[in-house]
Amino acid sequence: MQLAAIEQQVLDRIHGADVANLALELGHRRSPDGCEWEVGQFILVWFEKQGFRTIRQEVAFRRYNAIGILPGKGGGRSLLYNGHMDTEYQFGDDDWWLHRNTDRIYYQCWIDGDRIFGRDIVNDKGPMACFMVVGKAIKEAGLQLPGDLILTCVIGEMGFTPVDEFVGPKYLGCGAGAAYLAKHGPRADFAIVAEDSDYIPSPVQTGDARFKFTVPGEKNLTTSLQHPDRFEEDPSAIVKMSVLVQALSRWAKDFGNRHFMEYNVAGYSGISRGKVGISAIRGGLPYWNLTGCGVCGLYIHVYYPPNITGDQVKKELQDLVRGIGFGVDVEMYSDAPGAASSGVEPVLGAIDRAHAKIFRDKLPSKRAPEWLSSMRRDCPDFVMAGMPSVTYGPKAPLYHGSEMGESPEFFTFADLETMTRLYALIAMDICGQAKK
Repeated sequence: MQLAAIEQQVLDRIHGADVANLALELGHRRSPDGCEWEVGQFILVWFEKQGFRTIRQEVAFRRYNAIGILPGKGGGRSLLYNGHMDTEYQFGDDDWWLHRNTDRIYYQCWIDGDRIFGRDIVNDKGPMACFMVVGKAIKEAGLQLPGDLILTCVIGEMGFTPVDEFVGPKYLGCGAGAAYLAKHGPRADFAIVAEDSDYIPSPVQTGDARFKFTVPGEKNLTTSLQHPDRFEEDPSAIVKMSVLVQALSRWAKDFGNRHFMEYNVAGYSGISRGKVGISAIRGGLPYWNLTGCGVCGLYIHVYYPPNITGDQVKKELQDLVRGIGFGVDVEMYSDAPGAASSGVEPVLGAIDRAHAKIFRDKLPSKRAPEWLSSMRRDCPDFVMAGMPSVTYGPKAPLYHGSEMGESPEFFTFADLETMTRLYALIAMDICGQAKK
C-alpha cells in the first residue's frame, strides 16, 4: 500500500527521538495517583503552543483531565485518543509494602542510546507522547481533517480505590478520569486507548472488582491463649485468616478456568479470562502485640470477563466463605464493569490499512496475548458511553533489572516512531471518512 502525498508530509514530521524527548518531559513530572496536577498543566500548555483548542476538565481537587482538540472542517468522523497521566508508584513509605526494592526503573525516567526507560514511560507517558506528536505533525503539515481529532490525557486510570480510612479525592482511580470524560465530553465516533499492546488492538476488556473480607477473632492476652488443632477454631483472627487465604487461592485458580470469553472481531481474536489477586491484609498492631488479633481484613482484586458481572463474582465469594466454618463478611467496595466493543470494525479496518503501509510484509499478529484482554484499561468507559473503542499501542520490551526480573519497562526510539506513524495514519483515515 502506497502513502498518499499528504500522509507522507505528516509522517516526515515524526521522529522517534522527538517522541522520546517529549515522553521524557512528561516522565520527569512525577504523577502518581492523586498527584497529576503538574503534568496536566504541562500538557495543557503544550497543547496551547501547538494551537489546539484546550479543555481543562476538573474531576477532583487539583486533579483534572487535559484535553487538546484539532477541530475538523466538517462532515468527517471524529476520533479520540486517550492516555492516562497517573502512574503506579507513590515514591513514599507505602511503596515498601508493595515491592521492597529501590530499582530506579520505578521512580526515574532516562534515555540511554536509542532507548527510553522508566515505568512511568511504559505506563503510560510513552504512548501518550505518541498521539500528542501526531496532533503536532498534522497541524504543522497544514492539514485540516474533515472530522475532529481529540487528544485526551486523563487522571485516575490506575488502581486506587477508596476503602476504609483511605478516602477522598486522592484515592479516585480505576478509570475515574475516563468515566468523567465519557460522561461530560467531548465525544467522538471512536476511541483508541493508547497503551502498550505489542501493536495488537483489543476490543475486549475485563471488569474490575475489589472485595474486602473481614474475619472476626478474640483479643486474648498471650498468656491465656490456647492453640487448637483446627485453625478455624483459633481465637486469633489472623490464624483464622490463613484458612480463608488457602480457600481463596484454590478458588482463584478455578475462577480463571471457569470464566473466560473468546472473541473474534474483524479478524482480530483473543481470549478474556478471569484473574484474581490477593492484594493486602490488615490485622493487629505491631506496636501492641500483648494480645491476639480481634479482627483481620483481607483485600482481593478480580478481573472478570465481560460475559459475567461483578455481582456474580460476589455471589461466588459469599458461597465460598459460607462453607469455611466461621463468620466472614464479604464487601464489594468497587466494581467497574468490562465491555466487548461493538461497531468497532471501522477502527480495526483503519489499523489494518495503517499496518499495511508501515509494516508491509511483516504484519503484527492478529491474535492478542491473553494478558491484553484479561485486564481493564479505560476502554469500557468509552464503550458504555457509545464510543466503540480498542486498546492499541507499541511493544514494550523486557528490562532485565538486578531485582526486577523480566518486566516491560522501556521503549526503543524506533518503536515510538513506528507507533506515532501508525496513530497518524489511523487519525487521517478515520477523520477523513464521511460521517454517516
